[in-house]
Amino acid sequence: MIEIKNIKKRFDKKIVLRGLSLEIKDGDFFGILGTNGIGKTTLLKIIAGMMVPDSGEVTINGEKQDIKNYALQNLIGFVPDHAILYEYLTGEEYLYFVGGMFNVPKKKIVEFAANILNDFELYNEKDQLIKTYSHGMKQKISIAAALIHEPQILILDEPLTGIDLKSSKVIRKFLKDYTDKGKTVLITTHLLELAHSVCNQIAIIHEGKLARKITVQDYSLDKLEEEVENIYV
Repeated sequence: MIEIKNIKKRFDKKIVLRGLSLEIKDGDFFGILGTNGIGKTTLLKIIAGMMVPDSGEVTINGEKQDIKNYALQNLIGFVPDHAILYEYLTGEEYLYFVGGMFNVPKKKIVEFAANILNDFELYNEKDQLIKTYSHGMKQKISIAAALIHEPQILILDEPLTGIDLKSSKVIRKFLKDYTDKGKTVLITTHLLELAHSVCNQIAIIHEGKLARKITVQDYSLDKLEEEVENIYV
């Protein structure tokens, strides 16, 4: 369970989050929906323990998150909107490197890498330098690296922006399967179709606060679009 309690954050004179509160349950495929610049990325970084709020707190399984709580951070895999990769490593080498940083046993790293590269249709390119990868391939290797320590919570910032249709399909299926294992997936997006097709819960953020929390099964895509229009117009 992730509990976000009255989070406030500003940068210089710009107030980004204005007392936002939200609950995310274990096993949720949860979407944070909103226009660009409304604080989605800031919220994710606070949840992940990468940024400190001005006030309020995030608790995970009842324990307070902060930038020094390494135990909680090890429960999380984080994929930024722009992947930061060591492009002069091969895809396989990069996974081995990240697995070592998380102290994953070598045998487990080798097994995981083989399986995830196959699942993400990257196995034939595993020995190629990452700098030769397409945008979609880089995004997949970034997600694979975030999963190598089998986090309980996977956080992805705009994971399918600029991704081709084939890669998008592979990633969507994998993330849905991940929540079927009882894991929690949290994504930000401004794409209504994506949020509606993969998420079971959606939070719509407006003016730094929670405008609406939606159970997706209760909403058609048309109804969701109407709801969003009512909030932002």
